[in-house]
Amino acid sequence: MTDYRRAIVRLSADSRGADRFYEAVQRALIDPDSVPAEAVDVADRLVGSVLTHPLNHEYEAWRGVRSAMAAFGMRSEQLSATVTDARVGRFMATSLSRRVVLDEFTRPDLAGGAVLMRIMLAPGTNVGWIAGAGAEQYRYQAELLVHPGMRQRMVGVDRSGRMPIVRMEVKP
Repeated sequence: MTDYRRAIVRLSADSRGADRFYEAVQRALIDPDSVPAEAVDVADRLVGSVLTHPLNHEYEAWRGVRSAMAAFGMRSEQLSATVTDARVGRFMATSLSRRVVLDEFTRPDLAGGAVLMRIMLAPGTNVGWIAGAGAEQYRYQAELLVHPGMRQRMVGVDRSGRMPIVRMEVKP
């Protein structure tokens, strides 16, 4: 197992544990002096050798948000179809399985309510197939990790179901 695979297994296990190593890896992108050197090393390895695979064609991915207030700064029913365009800026975990996201990443809903994100990943988007390298017990989640340098664009909100679906596009 290569070094990056060990880091992904650790990231998979710790992101679900009490120490929240995953959050330290996220913070390493914007403030590397505020986190342990190991978190900076994992972030560097993810960017430099894992999230370097450009997609050959478009994929549909899903992401669950338990707290619309934390993610968008407003309640889920206040989300509008205002188009936004920004750099992703963080490691964005997505799944190719809508069912997994609904079952595991939108419950319990927290402050402001839950939101489902439908993310269209454009050809050329750099990703890492975490499902193939992460902890074996989580491989069913079909996780793709999106490179923080990609661009994301909110293109609309679908309110036809019980939970709003924010439609996003991600591209290089």
